[in-house]
Amino acid sequence: MMFSEIHAICFTEKGFSLCNALKVSFPEVMIEKCFGEKKIDRLEWCEKHFKQGNLLLFVGAMGICVRTIAPFVKNKITDAAVLCIDELGHFVISVLSGHIGGANKATKEIADFLGATAVITTATDVNGKQAIDVWATEHNFTISNPSAIKSVNAKILKNEQIRKSDIESLGLKAFSAKKNVIAGVGCRKGASSESVIKAVECALRANSIDKKDLCAIASIDIKKEELGIIECAKYFDVPFFTFRADELNAVSGSISKSEFVEKTVGVDCVCERAALCAAKVITQKNGNLISLKQKYDSVTVALSDIK
Repeated sequence: MMFSEIHAICFTEKGFSLCNALKVSFPEVMIEKCFGEKKIDRLEWCEKHFKQGNLLLFVGAMGICVRTIAPFVKNKITDAAVLCIDELGHFVISVLSGHIGGANKATKEIADFLGATAVITTATDVNGKQAIDVWATEHNFTISNPSAIKSVNAKILKNEQIRKSDIESLGLKAFSAKKNVIAGVGCRKGASSESVIKAVECALRANSIDKKDLCAIASIDIKKEELGIIECAKYFDVPFFTFRADELNAVSGSISKSEFVEKTVGVDCVCERAALCAAKVITQKNGNLISLKQKYDSVTVALSDIK
């Protein structure tokens, strides 16, 4: 399975039993109950996990699944992979982000394990064709113009020639191939290593950067003992740099500003300034922000590259 985590939500005892059965072959499954005394709010659950690049698995009625994800669906590039399984495990349905998100592939793997029927409705798949967005993902490209995907796939379905102009219309961007990216990180005290790792992974993915190209993690010195960030650096096998507030404040450029953060730690933005500081330490030259501050739950991440 291509996902580091599978977030499953169930609505009945039978659904809960099915989720536990899945964990036998897919230990990355994390189960939440939406029934009983300690049931969670399904919309809050979906909002929390939808942007994190993992698989969302609904075990229950398709209607519940659709109504839950509806407020968060944006486009096929960034939408989460979503599957729906009936509580008895008869059908595994690829609901959203079948190609780029990997939902179709996950549907087949889970259906094979359950002995269920895989329900995949994307036109290219049912006609035995490889979609252009699948090809791009497999060859380490991202598509910056998703509106062009439909027309290119339509040509593939009709066995028409794919021209250079068709490929150019997609705005393909190759994942970077150099270990030259620094992640500046800020977080609440006690943030889990899982949340910090996931935030950095999301930031890299959003900018078409392979995690192998990360060369350092950076933050403010009051976070030097922050276990979540320390474990994150270990996970990516990169050094962890920290800087004093005065060192961070010395960085120039268009920096995001937060009065709350400045009052708390003496710096208006930790992650952006830390990323730039680390770049200068490594190269003795000014870095370049390639991604401004992005917030993922209790973690903020900014990315710089090394000139």
